[in-house]
Amino acid sequence: MHSFIQKTLLLILVTLGSVTNVLSQFVGDIQPFKSGKWVSLSVQNGGFFRITYSDLERFGFNPNQINPKHFQLFASQGTGYPDINGEVVSAMPEVPLYISGEADNTVDPSDFIVFYIEPTLTFVSDNLRFRREKHQYSNTITAYFGVSSGTLGKRVEMTQGVSNQNTPTLKSGCVLGLYETDIQNPLGMGRVWLGEKLGNETLKRNYSIEIPEGSDSSFLQFRIGASMVDETGSLDINYGSQFLNLFLRRNISGDEPVYTQEFMLKTQETGFFPFSLKLNRNNGQSAAYLDYLQFQSFCQHQKVQSPRWFYPQLQNLTLSNGLLFEFPGEISERFAWDVHDPLNPVALHSHTANGSQLYFLEKPDKTTSLCIQEISKMNTPIFISTISPNEINTYNVATLYITHTVFEPTLKKLDWNTINPNSRIVTTQEIYNQYSGGEPDLGAIRAYLRFLHSNYRDGNGNPILKFVTLVGSASYDFFDRLPSNTNYIPIYQSFGEQKTSNFSLDDYIGYLEVGEGNPRLDQSKLNVIIGRIPARNTQEILDFFEKRKNYNQSQTLGSWRSRITFVTDDIDEAWEKEFTYESEDYAQYIAKNHPYLK
Repeated sequence: MHSFIQKTLLLILVTLGSVTNVLSQFVGDIQPFKSGKWVSLSVQNGGFFRITYSDLERFGFNPNQINPKHFQLFASQGTGYPDINGEVVSAMPEVPLYISGEADNTVDPSDFIVFYIEPTLTFVSDNLRFRREKHQYSNTITAYFGVSSGTLGKRVEMTQGVSNQNTPTLKSGCVLGLYETDIQNPLGMGRVWLGEKLGNETLKRNYSIEIPEGSDSSFLQFRIGASMVDETGSLDINYGSQFLNLFLRRNISGDEPVYTQEFMLKTQETGFFPFSLKLNRNNGQSAAYLDYLQFQSFCQHQKVQSPRWFYPQLQNLTLSNGLLFEFPGEISERFAWDVHDPLNPVALHSHTANGSQLYFLEKPDKTTSLCIQEISKMNTPIFISTISPNEINTYNVATLYITHTVFEPTLKKLDWNTINPNSRIVTTQEIYNQYSGGEPDLGAIRAYLRFLHSNYRDGNGNPILKFVTLVGSASYDFFDRLPSNTNYIPIYQSFGEQKTSNFSLDDYIGYLEVGEGNPRLDQSKLNVIIGRIPARNTQEILDFFEKRKNYNQSQTLGSWRSRITFVTDDIDEAWEKEFTYESEDYAQYIAKNHPYLK
C-alpha cells in the first residue's frame, strides 16, 4: 500500500473519489505576528526559562512602555504537531507565561517572566513504565516572544484550594534518562533508526550510563536490532556486575533486513553504570545494533536532585483530594509545575513545613509529572533575531506550490500567467517560520493547509484551496545523516520493521479534518489533492515544466495522446477494493464509448 510518489518522475496521480470538504471555519487572529514587536528565541531543548528586565532590554524591548499583560510566547514544543488533527490554528501554539508583578500593568526592574518548554525528547506514561517519544523532524526548538497591543497573553494556571487530611503526600518518584544515537537505518526507509553496529568492524561495544546516586533501584530498558543472515546467534550483555546471554533468531526473509527486541533489567547499582554488548555469530554477514538504553530510577526527593520527576505510583492512588509533593529545604523561590500537558501547565501552591517545601496540586492527573527548579538556576533563552512577519496566511488561491528555498528562484522565473494564474508559491521555510518557529515539521505544513482550507471559501461556501503540489524530492533521513541527501520537502514515514509494511505518504498533509490524520489508525480522506514533482535539482524542475508546456503545443501531438493507462493502489484492506473497481469501470466506459482511445 502507498507506493506512489517516490516512484513517479513526471506524472502526478490523484484519487478524485476520495476528496471531501471540511465545513468548520477558522476563528482567531489570521496574522498574530504582524503587529507589535516580536523576536525569535532559542530555547535549546526545553525546561524552565526566565526572562528578566535586563533581558527584555537586550532583546530590543522598552519595558517602560509595555503593559506586561500583553506579552505572549508561541512555540511548537515537544514532539511537534500530533498525527491526529486538533483545532485549526493560524500559527504555532501559544505557550502560557508566568509574569511576576504584572498586576500593576507595568514592568518593573524586579519583575521577571517564567515559562516551560517541553523537550523534543519526551517520556510518556505507559502504565507503570514510560516510553520515549521524539520529534521526527527537528532536535531544537525556537520560540517567538513579543507583544501586540490590545491582545492579552495566555497565563499559567495557578493551583487553587488547599490540602486536607486525606491528601496523599509524595516523597519519592522516578527520574528518567536515555542513551540513543540514531545513526543508521538498515531498512533504507521508515522510522527505524538504530545506533552503533556490531559486525565486521567490531563485535563488541562498551557503553556507560549515569544512574543517579541515591536511587533506591532502577529498571534498565533497552532495545537491540538484529540482522542474522541464514543462521542464529546470540548476544552477551554485561550490565553492572551482572551478565545475560540473549538468543538471536535468524531473519525470516529478505523483507526483514533487521528486527528489534526489547528487554527490561533491574539493578540497585548507581553512578556510572557500565553496559557492554558482544555479538556471537556464525557468518560474516550477520550484525546487531543497539537501538537505545533507558533507565527509570526510583528515588526519594531528599536524596536525588533532578529538575524533572515522574510518578508511576499515581496509577494506584485516589486523586480526588489533590496531591502534596514534599521536597527538602525551605526554598520559597523554587517553582514546581505540573507539565504533563505542556500547553497547559499548572503552577503548584507551596508552603514551608519542618525544613521542607510542600507543593499542593488541586487537580492532579494519573500522568502528572513535575518540573521543579529554583528561579536563579533557570536558563535564559538565547536571542536569535527580530521577526519579519510574512503574508502566507493571506494566500487565497485554488492551487498552492510548496517548495524548498533552493528552488524558489527557479519557480518564480516561470511564466505563471500561462502555467496557472490562480496559484501561489510558498517555501517550506516560510511555513515553518509561521507554524513551527522556523524548525522543520511536516505537521506544520499540514497545519498551514488546514488554515487556508478552513478560512477561505467561495460564494457557495466551498473551500477555495483544492490542489497542492510539492516541488522537491524527499528522503527518509530528516537530519541529513546520508551523503547527498535529498530532504527538500519531508514526507510521512511509517514505523515498521519489514519493507512491505513500511510506506511513505504525501497524502498525510491533505488529511485536514478534526480527529483524522494518522494513516495507521483510521481511514482519513483527502480534503485537497496532493501531488509532488520529486525534483532533485533546478534542471529537473525546468524539464518538468517544459514538458508540461509541450503537451499543449500542436507540434507535439501524436498517438501518445490516445493512450490511457489506469493505475490503482494494491488491496491491503477490504475497503480499498473500491480503487480497483473504479478504475475497471472507467476503463470499460472508455473502451465502449471512446474506442479510438487505446
